[in-house]
This record gives sequence, C-alpha cells and structure tokens, in this order.
Amino acid sequence: MVAEYKVPLSPSPPFLGTPTECNKCGDSIQSKYEGQFVTCKCGAISVDQTRHYSRFIGNMDDFKQ
Repeated sequence: MVAEYKVPLSPSPPFLGTPTECNKCGDSIQSKYEGQFVTCKCGAISVDQTRHYSRFIGNMDDFKQ
C-alpha cells in the first residue's frame, strides 16, 4: 500500500507592478498580476510587468517621470 500525503500549497504573495501614468490622457496603469499587459485609455503607453522584468511600450515622453 502506498501512502499519499497532500502538502498544502502556500498562496503566493500578491503581485502589484509599479504604477505608471500617461502624460497624454492622465490614466494610471499597473499590472495587477504577473505578465498582465495593460494599456492606458488613449493607447499611447502600455506595461507588462513581472517579478523579473518590466516592459514599457510607447514613447518615453508619454510616461510621467
């Protein structure tokens, strides 16, 4: 007979990317989970963030610094 053990999985900590604001429409965008691709209302900027990288898409002048 083989014994079966169930190991409870610990929930991973919530992921929130760094909020970024668009200079054109003023929309604040942020990845709520890893790998989520988010675009602002006007479509000028987008972000794709994980624990390992952050990808910012758009003209750098459109990102609020």
